[in-house]
Amino acid sequence: MTIFPPLEKQDLIFLVLLIVFCFSFVLHAIALLCLLKPTPPNQANIRKYLIYIHVLLVLSDVHMGVVFEPIPLFPALAGYGIGIVCRLGVPVQVQTGITVLLIANVGVAVLLCIIFRHQSILPAGHAIKVRKNVARLIHWSLIFTFSAPPLLYAISLQDPQESE
Repeated sequence: MTIFPPLEKQDLIFLVLLIVFCFSFVLHAIALLCLLKPTPPNQANIRKYLIYIHVLLVLSDVHMGVVFEPIPLFPALAGYGIGIVCRLGVPVQVQTGITVLLIANVGVAVLLCIIFRHQSILPAGHAIKVRKNVARLIHWSLIFTFSAPPLLYAISLQDPQESE
C-alpha cells in the first residue's frame, strides 16, 4: 500500500490550498484596513501591537502558502517544500529558519500586546507598573531573545550533502 496519493489528487489538493490562500489574503486585507482606519481612540495605543501581529500573520501566510509551501510527510518528522524559493534553490534550512522566526515573532507580539494592555490598566503608582524605559527594554529583549535562534539557525548553513 502506498502512502502517497495519485498525482491528480495532489494537484487538486494544491489547487484547493491556493484558493484558500487567496480567500485568506483578501480577508487579511480587509482586517488590516479595519485596523488602520476605524480604530477607536481609546484603542490607539494598543493598535500598533495589533497591526504588528497582523502584518506578521500576513507574512507568515504568504511564506507558508506561496513562497515555501511545506509538505509534511506524516508519520515521519520530515517534509519537503514545493514553493517558489524551493524551485530557486534556497536551502530548506533558511526557509525553516524564516518560518520559525515568523511564528516566534507572532507569539512575542501577542505576549507584548498582553503585557502592554496589562500595564495600561494599572494605576500610576501601582507596585508592578513598569517605567517606559523598562517596558522598552522588555519589548526589545523579548524580540531579540526569540528572533536570534531562528536567525542563527538560518544563517549557519550546513553542507548540502550532509543535509540530504
